[in-house]
Amino acid sequence: MKLFGIFALVLALSFALHCKKEEPPPEDKKEGEAAKEDKTQKEKKAQKERGDAKSPAGVVPESAVQDKTAESLRKFRPELLNKEQPAQENGEEIAAVQPKPLKESKPAEEVKPAPEPEEQIPDPGSIITLDDISELKSAKGVFERKTLEGIPVSANYAGAHFKAKGKDEFGLSIQIWRGRNPFEMRQKYQDLFSTYPNSKEIEPVSGSTFFAYLNDMLYVGFSVPMKNYNTVVSCARKLCSSDEIYELSKKAASRIGK
Repeated sequence: MKLFGIFALVLALSFALHCKKEEPPPEDKKEGEAAKEDKTQKEKKAQKERGDAKSPAGVVPESAVQDKTAESLRKFRPELLNKEQPAQENGEEIAAVQPKPLKESKPAEEVKPAPEPEEQIPDPGSIITLDDISELKSAKGVFERKTLEGIPVSANYAGAHFKAKGKDEFGLSIQIWRGRNPFEMRQKYQDLFSTYPNSKEIEPVSGSTFFAYLNDMLYVGFSVPMKNYNTVVSCARKLCSSDEIYELSKKAASRIGK
């Protein structure tokens, strides 16, 4: 009976020791919490390095976007993955393919407008006509147009001579000069004014106008500024009076100026 009692006591003590929870000391408890926190930080750092960490505010991580893009390229456009990537040198990106220099373009040739055709000097026979001469009081017989001798016809000069058939008389002539510019036109007028005898300025029929005479010949010279023309009408006294040659010149100036 004494042995049985001892055995029961030992059994009770063993059961009590197994059921009792061991309480760690305060220092060991703090060390355990620090180790646990350190482990948690290491796990978060590892997740961040792998790109598994969640981005703030629900933003998809860049690594996830890159992985998704690469996966799409492998599935739909695998040829793009084979393109040569830019090289890296000293941490700076260097373009693998340099842009080709632009070809030097030739300057466009200036397109010059076609020169306008020069205005032809009017036909002197259309400025003073045979009908105009037939209206003169002293006009007798039939007049015809002749070539005016002395100055050859050119791009800047034209003349016409009207004479009565069968008569050795001068009759009437008209001469037209064209200047290349207003200055040349004015210079020609001064030359004509100085050349014709007994010339003097009179009431203009157009622009500047002079009257001149010598023996049995009368002359009226005038300029047409808008056309750069100078004109001289010459008439024998047997055919024209001073008033008639003036009126003929006025008529001629109006026709040239049109």
